[in-house]
Amino acid sequence: MDFLANFELPFLTEKVGLSQLHQSMFLEALTWALLYTVASQVGSIYLRRVYRSRFLSKEEVADSETNSKRVKIKRDDSSLYARAKKHSGIMCQNAQDDCVLFTIIFIHHFIAGSLMAYGLWSRQPVYFRHGYLLETGFELSDMTAMILKMYPYGVEFKRELLIPFVCHHVSTPTYPSIYHSLT
Repeated sequence: MDFLANFELPFLTEKVGLSQLHQSMFLEALTWALLYTVASQVGSIYLRRVYRSRFLSKEEVADSETNSKRVKIKRDDSSLYARAKKHSGIMCQNAQDDCVLFTIIFIHHFIAGSLMAYGLWSRQPVYFRHGYLLETGFELSDMTAMILKMYPYGVEFKRELLIPFVCHHVSTPTYPSIYHSLT
């Protein structure tokens, strides 16, 4: 984390007038945005598999030819997750996609919010800074996903929620004064 906190390109300082603090904040937010973009794309696929596998029934079947037992896996259509596909979601087209999206949103806000809360509680602004820039990176990643129609803002997302979500995601990167007031 020291590399991100101490990052500076001299030509940006001299030619553009961008301070070392602003350069390091930008690089850290950009780093988290790239990592979160990859994690949310891959994580959504992984979460769907985990949720599906948790709600499949398994039964042992005796194989008479080899005198061994094997596990037969079948989809359990009576499970809550399977039935969720048939119901409208809050933010996505169906409740199954909402389960995946809300898990990703919870993880992203919990980690960043915990870092910021710890920074405030311990009076160590460096933790608040990392939490804030982590959240800013998440917001930049989400705005990119909206523009490029990547997960979850592609087919699954309800289009009527797009404008409120843009307003929500624009607010975090535009308030760096919160960090400056702590230092």
